[in-house]
Amino acid sequence: MRKIVLLAVALISVLTIGIPTANAQGSWSTVTSPTTNPLESVFMVSAGEGWAVGGSGTILHYSGGSWNIVTSPTTNMLYSAFMVTASDGWVVGESGTILHYTGGSWNTVKA
Repeated sequence: MRKIVLLAVALISVLTIGIPTANAQGSWSTVTSPTTNPLESVFMVSAGEGWAVGGSGTILHYSGGSWNIVTSPTTNMLYSAFMVTASDGWVVGESGTILHYTGGSWNTVKA
């Protein structure tokens, strides 16, 4: 359990400062995050595309070598992202928040 907590803290620290990404040569480089909000989860669809979520409803999309802020339908803390495909994904957060990515945007799912 302690290893998982330490790994999570290290991941969140790295994501808050800068998000490392693998380049075509297989080495790591740092890409600046466009937010100072804490980030809780990253899901990479491929080496060139991914999503990150976190505090205040923050949603970031990685494409074209940089992370960009995406419009979020919530200000709740978002804890986890999972993409089924590049065009279909899910995010969960505090207070039962569920978001679904389809049709090019994130939308709230009513439970």
